[in-house]
Amino acid sequence: MNIHTLKSWRFWVVLSFLALTATLPVAFYLKTYDSVTIKYTIMQLGALLALAAWLAGGIYEERFEIPARTLPFVVPAVGLFVWNIARFLTTPYRIAAFDGFIIQEIFLLSFMLVLLSFSTKNLKQLILTAAGGWAVTVLYGLVQHFGLDPFIWKGAFGQNIFSTIGNPDFFAAYLVVSSPFAFMIVADISMPAPLRISAGILSVISGMVIVLTGAFPEMIIYLAMSAGFIALALNRMDPSDPKQAILATILATAICLTAFAYYAPKPTLFSSTGPLTAEIRRASFEMAKKAGWSGFGPGSFWIHYPSFRSQKEILLHHKHNIETDHAGNELLEQWIEGGLLGLFLWLAIFGITLYKGFKASALREFSSYTRGLLVSVCGSLAVSMIALNSPRNLSLGWLMYFNAGLLALLAANDDPGKAEKVLAIPVPSGPFRRFLVIVVIAVGCLAAHFALLMFRSDIYHNYGIFYSKNDKWDEAIAAYSKELPGSRSYLMGQYFLGNIFQDRGKPGDLEKSVEQYRKVRRMAPDYVQVHFQEAKALQRLNRMPEAITRMERQVQIDPVCEDAWLTLGGLYRKTGDTDKAKSAEQKAKTAKALWETQPAFKQ
Repeated sequence: MNIHTLKSWRFWVVLSFLALTATLPVAFYLKTYDSVTIKYTIMQLGALLALAAWLAGGIYEERFEIPARTLPFVVPAVGLFVWNIARFLTTPYRIAAFDGFIIQEIFLLSFMLVLLSFSTKNLKQLILTAAGGWAVTVLYGLVQHFGLDPFIWKGAFGQNIFSTIGNPDFFAAYLVVSSPFAFMIVADISMPAPLRISAGILSVISGMVIVLTGAFPEMIIYLAMSAGFIALALNRMDPSDPKQAILATILATAICLTAFAYYAPKPTLFSSTGPLTAEIRRASFEMAKKAGWSGFGPGSFWIHYPSFRSQKEILLHHKHNIETDHAGNELLEQWIEGGLLGLFLWLAIFGITLYKGFKASALREFSSYTRGLLVSVCGSLAVSMIALNSPRNLSLGWLMYFNAGLLALLAANDDPGKAEKVLAIPVPSGPFRRFLVIVVIAVGCLAAHFALLMFRSDIYHNYGIFYSKNDKWDEAIAAYSKELPGSRSYLMGQYFLGNIFQDRGKPGDLEKSVEQYRKVRRMAPDYVQVHFQEAKALQRLNRMPEAITRMERQVQIDPVCEDAWLTLGGLYRKTGDTDKAKSAEQKAKTAKALWETQPAFKQ
């Protein structure tokens, strides 16, 4: 590497994506809630570096070049990127929707930057790096199966293994998207033989590992992808392709998966085909019908969903304090958040990519990589139609868009008729150009600093949880108060502050708790049990009409909450409304009976 390489903006874009492919699947930090925030922060920093490098490079070169061959892919992606911004700016719940909005924009930005910054000479390097991240998760999953997990989350899902991706279903979905990397490496005769053999062995192990997640639908998709790769290879195989190696690897993987299927553990509560996920999809469809052309705004599904949640879903959850983050179907969620226009643009991105990618798979150069990426993106989309959270899971979702970008890059480069045509967007030259580069770098540094502050905010959140559990109220309040708006846990922290003020019992605390709950409702009107908690605080302050209003809303969104109906009945009695009190008490009995007949979910 020389100084000219370091000065190249393309080098920094490629470096940022290499870092993301290697670290997103394996990174975790146990001091953050659910061990997700570290992935979110890494993704933000990587995307910021790539974007800043691209912007600074274009400004320095006095023009941004967009190859004409990439326009069919870039135009719908830019359209959805801009539409998301417009809808986010017009939603009333921007703080609560912020992280969901940012995640979607980074996914789209990554897809576009791959097309605008990479060349096919970067392809093998990127695939090998991504395969390295996949290999670590597969081996760690195997370690989990044998009970050798050294971390505190050991056995969190019983016999179902989950690696560093998230719950078992997330891990299975990630294996669907990433396992074709092994097929690509095995099929590339220019790769060293030990590397190809290692990839083949790991592919077979991954077949066993995906079974051990207990995620049956993902297993079927995995087998279908393997069959699809074989079909493409046999139908369009070049004489130089290692037919025997490809067939042996994929067939061994499929046999291993099928043989171990008998030993697969039972699915988790959040299984793609489970009754809970099916009920969430049903409610999400009702929500989508209300979304219209404009939708509810990116990142806002979970904010509005409580109004559509059924009592059956609450019973299946076996708890009232619920936050349903995703629709269980990416088509529905794109429709709900982006409206029909957003859904159309999203379908255009992947429809064009798959169509042109399939055409490119018949060509000789990079054929094994084109076929591998094609089945990977198809598998990603199949999983996104059934999985509860997978398309928005950071490890899986980002890889889905990144692989689509690589497939689009290969498809675009297989159109020689447009190879030399470039759409150039000029940039002013002279001293102003240098000033713009400095501005881009400065803004990028500020944004990176903000991302790090958000990460630290999540650490404070977990300190707050620790102090709360040990009744150290003052320390908990100090920790939660350090959280910043925009962080993933900010809203939860504000809700917990309300609970602390209500439990602590110092003079003026009840008034503070009511203010906290109202602050939460301004950000997310039906956040978990905010109405119930506010009503309890208002009742203790003897503000009965306000307490009744809040508790009436609580039973609207959770009609099987016995405590809420009983409290509401008591409030009605205190205000002299006996008929409503009797009705509420009867509904409390009905709710109790429903819980008594609801079978508990067996892991």
